[in-house]
Amino acid sequence: MLSLPEGATLHKITSLLPPRSTVVEIGCYKGLSTSFILSGLRSNSKLYSIDPFDKDLNKQLEEIKKYKDRNYKRTEYELMKIKSKKIFVEKELKKRGFTRFLLIEDYSFNIAKKWNKK
Repeated sequence: MLSLPEGATLHKITSLLPPRSTVVEIGCYKGLSTSFILSGLRSNSKLYSIDPFDKDLNKQLEEIKKYKDRNYKRTEYELMKIKSKKIFVEKELKKRGFTRFLLIEDYSFNIAKKWNKK
């Protein structure tokens, strides 16, 4: 889902942010993009990554049905079969030495309603 050049770009962009930055990622799937973002963050910065993970897969499948593009829908349906659990992604990120992150298991539209951080 994420190519190496795209990952390198995420790393580069986040490395340009000042210390104590707050970054929000919407959709982390299995944590690859999350790893690139975290590897670029400076000291005292934090990443909030929002993803429904494998929570309520039926609701996620219903959301996918709303899209018109057949190729997109087919790809999304296939990815739903191998969705990760939040605990798995968190464990993998910590194993790689990342600590300044919080994985939020929910839909971004729900979190946006109550978001109060800069």
